[in-house]
Amino acid sequence: MNNILYIREEKVSDILFSVLGNNGTISFIFLNLFQKRRIGEKFTVKEASFAVFDEFFKQISEYLDGRRKSFDIRAKPLVGTEFERAVWDKVADIPYGQVITYAELAYSLGNRRLARAVGQALGKNPLPVIIPCHRVVASSGKPGGFTAGIPLKLRLLKLEGVRYAK
Repeated sequence: MNNILYIREEKVSDILFSVLGNNGTISFIFLNLFQKRRIGEKFTVKEASFAVFDEFFKQISEYLDGRRKSFDIRAKPLVGTEFERAVWDKVADIPYGQVITYAELAYSLGNRRLARAVGQALGKNPLPVIIPCHRVVASSGKPGGFTAGIPLKLRLLKLEGVRYAK
């Protein structure tokens, strides 16, 4: 595995996106901050820009403007346990404008009691918005957590027309 990742940072609709990857694939997206510790010490990060980054920023701008409901970007997590990847795969299938609870997601993975573990896996999601962990809410209907902050999660849910408990 190539241990060099390239980064491009850009503000879109007042959200700072730090996108990391290489010439063909996005591997990490950070919202409003870049946390090198979350990608571990096995990667060297250098500034660069590639066509896949240009396409990401075009598509994320369209999404935030309400003109795009899904992403067509080559993205692949470079981290994650087997369980975390299973959670991210399920979340990637949640349609625009719909939500699922942590418990329902855990149940779909075979054990409803894993809801807390599902939440922890979502907290490590390396590709937020592309893997739409903002579409997972608490059983009460309240938003639950979000690594980039609850206000941004609520903003994304509102953008998608999702009603949630306050």
